[in-house]
Amino acid sequence: MWLTLIQVTGERGSVMPGTASMVTDVIWAAARAEDAVEHISTRLGCSSLTIGVFTHGQGDHRDGVTALALFDRARGMSPLLRGWSGTNVIWCGPPIAPPLPWTHAAGHGPGRENPEWKENS
Repeated sequence: MWLTLIQVTGERGSVMPGTASMVTDVIWAAARAEDAVEHISTRLGCSSLTIGVFTHGQGDHRDGVTALALFDRARGMSPLLRGWSGTNVIWCGPPIAPPLPWTHAAGHGPGRENPEWKENS
């Protein structure tokens, strides 16, 4: 199984699209059998969405392409996601990654890493 994390930003003035479960349901509605999606998770931030798409795919960049295409289909199907674009793949690979070296020292556990955190945070 492979994980692709996508960060999606809203256009200026975009309204946060409901709840995380609503966004997840819309993405599932756009999924096709050939996408080989196993699980979808969504986290709503202040001005962005982070979407995790777990697939039984190829284990390479094609999983990221599949996840982006899935989100594009979902965005085209639902007014809930209107105004949300700027997709950016922030991770594509095995679902378990080694923690960043400063996360434990900063008091943060695995799975909470953020590339904008600094070592002295």
